[in-house]
Amino acid sequence: RLAFYDENGKRSGTYPVMLAALSRPDGTIVTLHRTYLDCNGTKAPVRNPKKLMPSSGVAGCSVMIAEPGGGVLGIAEGLETALSVYHAMNMPVWAATSAALMAGVKIPDRVHSVVIWADRDRNRTGQRAAYQLKARLKREGRQAFVLLPKQPIPEHAKGIDWNDVWLDYGREGFPPRREFRNFIAKKARNALVVIDGAKRSVA
Repeated sequence: RLAFYDENGKRSGTYPVMLAALSRPDGTIVTLHRTYLDCNGTKAPVRNPKKLMPSSGVAGCSVMIAEPGGGVLGIAEGLETALSVYHAMNMPVWAATSAALMAGVKIPDRVHSVVIWADRDRNRTGQRAAYQLKARLKREGRQAFVLLPKQPIPEHAKGIDWNDVWLDYGREGFPPRREFRNFIAKKARNALVVIDGAKRSVA
């Protein structure tokens, strides 16, 4: 349980909280990301339930759910989305924590293929962030794939993400694991990756 303070510094209650370390690619923790919850595990009834502790800058940072394996890494916008993809696909995923930070997430050199599990938003904020990240990764010489939920945006919702898919459809809402892994591996075998100006075969 953690005290919540509003924009004016006034304490407005104490809530359960989900804490996550926002780190640089080398693992250095820069700050803590806090998601305030109610007793049922949904977001707390406050104006801004997600907050960052003060820091010197979070550009390029992410929440690292698991270490990249076999040169493949997933990137998602929200922490809940990243956790859902991790459980559904057994894939290491990092969370950018926001659309604003997604395009600048730094990826380790050992990663040659990045799967971007994008949010589908009515205002296209999530889509734009995902494709900006994809374009940057392509310039770095990496493979990048953007995956958007196929399910329609609910009538009164601002958008839909892969956490919503996990909650509503479970594993069935995601691509088949084996076929998806084989697709990524086949693409990687046929690619020459250029990272930091050096060509490397990813086979």
